[in-house]
Amino acid sequence: MFDYEQMMRQIIREELSAALRNIPQYVDQDRVLDVNEVCELIGRSKSWISQNKDSLPATVYEGSRKWLKSDILEWMEQQKRETEKIVNFRHTDNTVVRKVR
Repeated sequence: MFDYEQMMRQIIREELSAALRNIPQYVDQDRVLDVNEVCELIGRSKSWISQNKDSLPATVYEGSRKWLKSDILEWMEQQKRETEKIVNFRHTDNTVVRKVR
C-alpha cells in the first residue's frame, strides 16, 4: 500500500531544503558594506573609492559612508553595460578611435 503521508513529508522536506538554500543569497545582497568590503567586491583600492565616491551609490550613516551590496552589484552591472557600448575602430591612417553607441 502507498504511504501518502510519507510521500508528502518527503516533498515538503525537499521544497523546504530548496527554499532555504536561496535565503542567504537574498539576505547577503542587502547587507551593508564598509569601504574594505566594497574594495574587495569591485576590485579597487581605498584611494580609488575615495576619488570616485560620488559615482558609487552610498549612504552616509553616522558620519561615514556605507554601501548596500545590492546597490554596488547593480552599479557594477550598469558600468558593464556602459562599457559594452564603447567600440574601438581604426581609421585608414591607423589611429584608434573610441565610439560610444
